[in-house]
Amino acid sequence: MPMDLRIDPASHAKKADPAAHRVQRKRWHDPGSLDCLKSGASGKADAEEGVRLVYRAAGLSPPHIVWCSSPRELAHAWAAAASGDDIGANAGQRLLERPCRKGLQRIRRSGGNKAGLMRTLFGGERSRVISDAVQAAVIEEAGGIRPQLIAWMNRPRRSGGMRLRGRPAFADAGYGPRDLSCARLAAYVVEALNGHAGPALRGLRPIAENAGWLVPHEAACWLSLGPDVLSADRYGRLHCGDGPAVRYPDGWSLYAWKGTPLPAWMIAQPKKITLQWIDAQIDPRIRHAMIDIFTPSRFIAAGGADRAASDETGTLWKRKWTYRGTVIDAWAAVEAAGKKGTLWCVPPDVATPREAFARLLGSDHAGEWSGAASHCGGGVGGPWRSQATV
Repeated sequence: MPMDLRIDPASHAKKADPAAHRVQRKRWHDPGSLDCLKSGASGKADAEEGVRLVYRAAGLSPPHIVWCSSPRELAHAWAAAASGDDIGANAGQRLLERPCRKGLQRIRRSGGNKAGLMRTLFGGERSRVISDAVQAAVIEEAGGIRPQLIAWMNRPRRSGGMRLRGRPAFADAGYGPRDLSCARLAAYVVEALNGHAGPALRGLRPIAENAGWLVPHEAACWLSLGPDVLSADRYGRLHCGDGPAVRYPDGWSLYAWKGTPLPAWMIAQPKKITLQWIDAQIDPRIRHAMIDIFTPSRFIAAGGADRAASDETGTLWKRKWTYRGTVIDAWAAVEAAGKKGTLWCVPPDVATPREAFARLLGSDHAGEWSGAASHCGGGVGGPWRSQATV
């Protein structure tokens, strides 16, 4: 169950140790650092001690702890165990969600709403977006892993009730970086406000700091390491133009271009992208990312788009993809007059270059575009430009 705890920890840290607070502040607020989303093998002992503390706080016996090198390995290990062994019911509500809710209530009672409770997670929007993006990417790749059907139906009844009960999916059973980061933040803010946190939050903090994924059951707990490679653009979208955007210690990698998950070959071997491959792509997000990698200027030169309109400000290029007479995708870019090959991707519903430049500037004065070239030329603007490099 996704949790959302948007707090600025710096505004609550008056009671915290100053030296420790300076470390935490840098960790949370440095917009260029992704360290808070990474974890390594060196912190396994601290995470395991946190697991035992959280289980004791919930009235459960210490579980059998299983470490995995990536969320995908964890998902397969959990699915195999859930099909056969008696691991008990999923305990995420008791161990993670309930303590976080209680921590949030304590923060609110201490004036958290006035201090900016609905500000951005970690004190930085980029970190929150990256955390969400990593969790969403992993869920897209591994979220559908489930216990095998026959083994699930034949499992011991005491491990989950009715044999025909729906098989759980990894996406529902696990807690990723977004959830763990919320738990870590709740623990830190409660400690800053009150000088101490309850045993559950104290245990969740080292887990969140040293693990990338968590699947807790009553008798067993699976943990995975965090990524050792993590790359994102300045908007917090997973992005890497020459390798994986996310890579885990076992080599499992996720490739992405400005937030769009892509097959590895599109990043590793971009020269294989052709106009035919672009037209054959079904997913519009991937198609637009392919155009971006191919570059809009090459796409137009290869005949991928048609001249739609021209005026004194430039030229508007468009392309539509149809299926059985229905438009299923569209792409458009405007080329500045006197600057051949300089393109800005624009909404496909614009009718003229002047209107396109007005939309780029957020103004009705398209003639001002030349004075704002640096604003338009950054490659990313509103949501409709999110896939374009210009």
